[in-house]
Amino acid sequence: MFERDAALKILKVMSKLDDIVERNGFCRKRFEQSGERKLNFF
Repeated sequence: MFERDAALKILKVMSKLDDIVERNGFCRKRFEQSGERKLNFF
């Protein structure tokens, strides 16, 4: 049960990060500039 809760928390955090990236695109631009386009959250 604990592992499941932890996984759900991680998923929530990751979806929040995704929303932030979508909103301002800042992280994505930095990744592209530094040549790390392959870097994904998943």
